[in-house]
Amino acid sequence: MKPIHKTLCFLLLSAATTTAFAQILPAPAPIFSSTTFALPSTGRLQWGGITALGELYGYVQLNGVDMWYGTSGSAVTAVPAAQATNMLRGGNIAGDLLLRSTAADGTLHMQLQSGNTLTSLDIPGQVSWGGQVNASGKVAFGATVVDSQTKASSTNAYLYDSASGITPLGTLGGAWSGVSAINDHGVIVGNSLTAGGKQHGYLYENGVMRDITPTIRDAEVKMRGINNAGEIVFNQYFPNAPWPVPYRAFKMVDGSWSGINSMSEALGIDGKGNVVGISLSGAESIINMNGNTYMLADLVDGMEGWRNLQVNGINEAGQIAASRCNDRFCEVIRLDPLSAVPEPETYGMLLGGLALLGFVSRKRRQRQV
Repeated sequence: MKPIHKTLCFLLLSAATTTAFAQILPAPAPIFSSTTFALPSTGRLQWGGITALGELYGYVQLNGVDMWYGTSGSAVTAVPAAQATNMLRGGNIAGDLLLRSTAADGTLHMQLQSGNTLTSLDIPGQVSWGGQVNASGKVAFGATVVDSQTKASSTNAYLYDSASGITPLGTLGGAWSGVSAINDHGVIVGNSLTAGGKQHGYLYENGVMRDITPTIRDAEVKMRGINNAGEIVFNQYFPNAPWPVPYRAFKMVDGSWSGINSMSEALGIDGKGNVVGISLSGAESIINMNGNTYMLADLVDGMEGWRNLQVNGINEAGQIAASRCNDRFCEVIRLDPLSAVPEPETYGMLLGGLALLGFVSRKRRQRQV
């Protein structure tokens, strides 16, 4: 066989090896460090989130009492829900904070704290309950109207900015709409009821709301996040399918969508397109990076003795809000990226390079004999 033929055969073999190893890669070494925020007592963590600067917030049950918690630097504060005011509910890269506060009439509403300025996002007759603030200080949030007679409630989506105040986003034809996320370009994703009574996903940009729901029969959509590159994650819900099949996670890039392998429910996306979520079994927190899905606990340094790693959210920088438990108690933690997961092609190139070195070495030995 001529040398050029041998070289071509080697390149083909290397390409095949690259593909094969891309399918069977083991979990890499830990790539997240953990910062812990111990709550004052045993708590059952139920919900949480993370700001652009890595501060954590959420809801927890301590000794049977419903509490709101929030972090500031290395400290964590937990306050009974009935007494909670000015509790952290979001924040941007500039340090502006979104706070949930108690109004004079006892109802809850959102406030934006920017430096020494506190702006109320209160809407008469409605309870503003949550949202996100982007780098320029725009806030996408939801507010709820409760009928005093029937006690029925409906949600409305709004956008606040300092120039125009509070603007309703409208709906996709139905009775309500809600907010899921806003990126630093002011693009909002959320959910809305259609005129036909279905829950669809929308994208709101330049004052226009449009339906971006993929056409999958008998499925409803729940939007979960959008990054600054415009990549979107959402979940499809199939009402007639048994658990955990009802939920499947998807990612949308430039209008094209595809399923995320092994993920039943996406919870958020970072600036690199990495997606955190829940496994198909509904029991494990997982992360999809570079097209590959990993058990998140396998990537965290210092997880020995801990279990039930639960993801609560991820920010643009890739920091993850989570919680974990051992046999005695649970704690809130933040996962900070240490390094990137090598792409499958990297492993293939490395293997191919090693094989090439071996090939060259053998040829040298043959010449020396």
